Amino acid sequence: MLEHPERVWAARDIHAVMESRQWISPKAQHPLRGTEAAINRLMHRGEIERTRPGRYRVTAQIRKDED
Repeated sequence: MLEHPERVWAARDIHAVMESRQWISPKAQHPLRGTEAAINRLMHRGEIERTRPGRYRVTAQIRKDED
C-alpha cells in the first residue's frame, strides 16, 4: 500500500497483493479472513483508515512519515 499511498484500496485488492507476495498460505481454509484480520490490525495501529465500507487507505501520518 505504501507504493501507492494516495490510493484507496478495496479489501479484495489488498488480498490480491498479499497473495501475489505469497504472504497467505495456499493451505489456508479461509484466506480472506486472514486478510481481514491484517486490515483490522493495521487500522488499530493507525496505519490505515477506512474511507467507506470495504475501502482503505494509508493514513496521512504514515504518508507524511514516508516523505
